[in-house]
Amino acid sequence: IAIVIDPRFSWREVHIIIEKFHPLIRDAEFLSTFRGREFHDKISLASRIEFRSDERTLTSEEVDKIIQDLIKKLGEKFGAKLR
Repeated sequence: IAIVIDPRFSWREVHIIIEKFHPLIRDAEFLSTFRGREFHDKISLASRIEFRSDERTLTSEEVDKIIQDLIKKLGEKFGAKLR
């Protein structure tokens, strides 16, 4: 996912929230930071999130719901928005 966020927040702060957010999130990896005029005073943080269950195959719907809820949480915590 890529989020638009205030640059005062670090990837590490975002990473902590992502990894603890849901038991099906197994890993989150930083990919890139992008600064551009279209973001004004914000930056874009891109990450790869790994979802996994040891008991079953995950559905697209449940992963989509986790991502949606995660974006909401990041918005509440950091004012982040999905890019």
